[in-house]
Amino acid sequence: IGKFGNEEISDICGYAELPDGKVLSGTEAGKLLLWDGGLIKLVITKPENRPCHDGNIEIITLDLESRKIITAGLDGYIKTWDFVRINEVEAGE
Repeated sequence: IGKFGNEEISDICGYAELPDGKVLSGTEAGKLLLWDGGLIKLVITKPENRPCHDGNIEIITLDLESRKIITAGLDGYIKTWDFVRINEVEAGE
């Protein structure tokens, strides 16, 4: 459990380590957090700051062959995200 910057306290249920050492984790609120060196580099949401999932993100997997991040949440959905876009984005983009 932790509070980092403007992010609310949240348990982390699912996470994946990326090849460059960054970590992608899910929150109870359905957001994805990209960690770099122990700090949150990026909070990932859908447009209009909507959560990626409705509720906990339980599973996060990286498929390097398809260059996709796959997430599964308690909302019953499995979603894919562009690995390159997430890994290379700079804060504020």
